[in-house]
Amino acid sequence: MSRRIGLPLTAAVIWAVVLLFPLSPIHASWTVVDLEKRLMCVCGCSMVLASCLCSRADEMREDLRSKRSSGMDAEEAIRGYVLRYGQQVLSSPPKRGFNLAAWTGPLVAIIAGALILAGSLKNFVKRGRRRLETLKEGDEILPQLRTRVESELKKYM
Repeated sequence: MSRRIGLPLTAAVIWAVVLLFPLSPIHASWTVVDLEKRLMCVCGCSMVLASCLCSRADEMREDLRSKRSSGMDAEEAIRGYVLRYGQQVLSSPPKRGFNLAAWTGPLVAIIAGALILAGSLKNFVKRGRRRLETLKEGDEILPQLRTRVESELKKYM
């Protein structure tokens, strides 16, 4: 009986949380520090805006503060900087289009390298086993080789 009541009650609580706390105001809230980590300084120092201490970085921070106080969305602010300075203002390339290769390329290379290494090791082990089987089959040759090696060693010692 308690299971029947528990399931609808749980669903009602989940729906209440979803309806009372919409995601848009939480997503829309951003700080200047959040965007400083996502943008590069445009003074030419190649530093993230959060780390740069030049006057140009201070101007950019002030611009971000004014955009925040005007109620601009974070993505809109970033789009404005990309339109103004190009994609090099972003601290990391967007994960779409050709830039997706920058994100997936290293992972694909590591996986391909691991597969090639595994295949090579497998072949190496197979060849070693075949040679070992050949030596076991040709045990009658081994004493002849030993005597030949010993005779060669006696010549040089």
